[in-house]
Amino acid sequence: MSRALSLLPVLLLLACAGCAKKAADEAAVTAGNEAASGVAAEPAPPPAPGRAFDKQAGADAAQQSAPSAVAARKLIKTVDIQMLVADTTRAAREAERLAASLGGYVANMTAQRQNGLLHYTITLRVPVERLDAALERIRRLGEQIERESVRSEDVTEQFIDLEARLTTLRATERELLELLSEARERGQKLEDVMAVYRELTEIRTSIEQIQGQLKALTTLTTLSTINLELLPAEAGKPLVEEWRPAETLRASARALVKLLQALVDLAIWLVVTALPVVALLALLIWALLRLRRRFRRPPATPS
Repeated sequence: MSRALSLLPVLLLLACAGCAKKAADEAAVTAGNEAASGVAAEPAPPPAPGRAFDKQAGADAAQQSAPSAVAARKLIKTVDIQMLVADTTRAAREAERLAASLGGYVANMTAQRQNGLLHYTITLRVPVERLDAALERIRRLGEQIERESVRSEDVTEQFIDLEARLTTLRATERELLELLSEARERGQKLEDVMAVYRELTEIRTSIEQIQGQLKALTTLTTLSTINLELLPAEAGKPLVEEWRPAETLRASARALVKLLQALVDLAIWLVVTALPVVALLALLIWALLRLRRRFRRPPATPS
């Protein structure tokens, strides 16, 4: 009986933590449904241990909360452009200055030389409200647009779901902090305090993860991505490709060295493998010839 009474505080704390998580999950589902319908209601906090939950007070508080406006759509916009320009290097610098002037930046730039000319692949990030102005100015840099495509990804529901989960987790965190404070004030055992602390740590980790996801989504929705590929136009290509005799000389020297190496390797292979075989065959033929001569020698006549 005494053992059961000693375990009673632990069971009470764990039960309260479980109730808090269950209420948090139910509140998250409710908040997500209300947000999807355009109305975001503040979730009611779960009941704290040792307190009576007033349903009427909760209903009055829910009626007093004013519904928020319909959330704006959250879109991730990506534009891919491939264009021909007379001078790829100058166009790349112009695109970099263009992004900076519009409040954006160059996220990535790659240059690759082909047939003596540079081909650029640039990733620009510009504010979504200035995307149209950026595209208009980028089109002026080239002589001809080879390919252009625009993609939009709607992440509104994902954004609303993350915000609802974050609100619910914060409410649950407050309840667990109250549980932890009460456990310390009542002088509960270390096991009781650690049980609540583990729940609190798990909730806090989930909050930080959701905050990181929201930050990433916010960055993607506020800055549009432009993938720009700059190719040299026919007018920018030379009439005759650049002649480099030094490179031809080096290539010929490398080919000669490789040929000599192959001949030396062949000689080594013949000496190591073929020569012993040839010597063995010659010795065998010589032995056969001696035997043949011995058997074919005429018998000596008596004198």
